[in-house]
Amino acid sequence: MTARYSRSTPSRDEAAEPAAVPEGRLLVHYRLRPDTIQAYIRCHEQIEPELLALYREAGITEISCFLSGLDLMVYVQVEQERYEAAKEALDHSPLERSWQARMRTLHDPQFQPQHFQEVYRLPSAGPTSPAAGENVP
Repeated sequence: MTARYSRSTPSRDEAAEPAAVPEGRLLVHYRLRPDTIQAYIRCHEQIEPELLALYREAGITEISCFLSGLDLMVYVQVEQERYEAAKEALDHSPLERSWQARMRTLHDPQFQPQHFQEVYRLPSAGPTSPAAGENVP
């Protein structure tokens, strides 16, 4: 968002925002209006570089938007401490406010965004993890 983005990039809907991004990861389900799918795609093909820079400065490290029909899933990953420190300033940024207002015009107003709770995550293989097939003592 929706972060937060959606921030949409998370297409965040302020009313749908949780107080914090648990574990630095967030997944939110939105629904688009049938007549706005192409506009949503176009908006994301033309995101202002200044908005992307603003997100990066605020500690947002990844935003992914997935569309299936009218259903939109927005995944956001943040550097937790950096994001928490910058969240309020980001929310008051004219550029961010404009983006989120535009995203809200594309969402189905009858649909309440749904925040997902992460219940499992495959740990990433770090440099000290055994390679596949290696015996671990």
